[in-house]
Amino acid sequence: MNKQEAEDLVKKHGSVSAAARAAGIPRSTLRHHLAGSIAIHKEPLKEESIERKVARDDMSLTYLGKKIRSPEELLKECHIDLRIWEIVEAAINNWEVGGKRGGGQGKDGRWKEDKLWKMPLLQIKVKLRRKAPKPIQDAILDLLKDKKLHKLPPLKRTSLPDPHLLEVSINDAHFGKLCLGKLNGCSSYDLNTARHDYVSAVDELLLKARTYSINKILFPIGNDFFHVDNWVGETANGTRVSSTDDVFQEVFKVGCNSVEYAIRRCREVADVEVLWVPGNHDRATSWYLTMLMQATFKGDPHVHVDSSNAERKYRSYGVSLLGFTHGEEISMRDLPLIMATDVPDAWAAAKGRHWRLAHWHKKKVMRFVAADSFNGVTATVLPSLSGTDLWHYRKGFVNTARTAEATLWSEQHGLSGYFSTNARSAA
Repeated sequence: MNKQEAEDLVKKHGSVSAAARAAGIPRSTLRHHLAGSIAIHKEPLKEESIERKVARDDMSLTYLGKKIRSPEELLKECHIDLRIWEIVEAAINNWEVGGKRGGGQGKDGRWKEDKLWKMPLLQIKVKLRRKAPKPIQDAILDLLKDKKLHKLPPLKRTSLPDPHLLEVSINDAHFGKLCLGKLNGCSSYDLNTARHDYVSAVDELLLKARTYSINKILFPIGNDFFHVDNWVGETANGTRVSSTDDVFQEVFKVGCNSVEYAIRRCREVADVEVLWVPGNHDRATSWYLTMLMQATFKGDPHVHVDSSNAERKYRSYGVSLLGFTHGEEISMRDLPLIMATDVPDAWAAAKGRHWRLAHWHKKKVMRFVAADSFNGVTATVLPSLSGTDLWHYRKGFVNTARTAEATLWSEQHGLSGYFSTNARSAA
């Protein structure tokens, strides 16, 4: 059947359904032959329709009518908040719908011919996806609901004779990890333990540094702060983790509150720069955490949050150049060349060059001297507060102390030293 035959069949029988029955074929087949032609209806379409389907973190909108002319108008009509949703796909189809009406015998007994009518129609389809999974969005809304977002009081600070940067790096906290000490012979570790040890470490490290002239605090977050990256217990790489504690939404809320507490405590000492360093366990979740901190301290001149997507981040302070990365995908022996290539100007200006790494849950220091023309590079793997789970126990990684560190960097002289604190729950 060609297009003309299909059109003649519909005109003869008055509708697509009647024509399909008469021809003994499905309506979809007949519509296929009619593609590009005018579909025949007995009466004009009077109602416009919008169909909305939501499945987990995806939504689809389908509009049929003639008033709404674009996906943007459809989103506005459906009150879609683009802070929560993002457009994945959008399409517009248009055609004409036609039919016959007004035929038959009139009141005067005369026969009236059918009148043809035509109406242009639009079909708009939009597919959307949540920018963050619903449990995360719900947790953020819960955290913000009772939060007072007023500005914190300004701080009065005097100039310092020998200013220092305090780097507070509490890496690999793995909030949400569950370690049952009775099964692996090590100390237990759960969500409450993670929160207690994290805030205690911040308090103690700041207390130990109180006698130094600190004019800035660098506070990296991420670096596997969370144990999993979604509500089904998977890491950022899709690895399913069995040793998890509590529901994902509660883990996220407790983690966010702990980091906010830490930033506020640091702010009492000096201006704070929060640095997001993506980890291999919590790439998405720690970014949501970072964005929430950015919203919490928005407008505060004493807190700056860097949520940029760079895998490696660099900061120059006085004579020192500091590089931050999680470190699971880079050979440590490649780090000097990577730093020199990424930030050549900062590299040339620095007298000391230092990499700050995480991931391995233990303290390790490597020093590289590439040539006599510069002072070399130090790569330090910082320790972790996290407990020993079943996987680490089976691999034999059981002798690592649960530790957090803060490092002092002098503006004039570079590395000045560091402070260390052990997990209070393990004391």
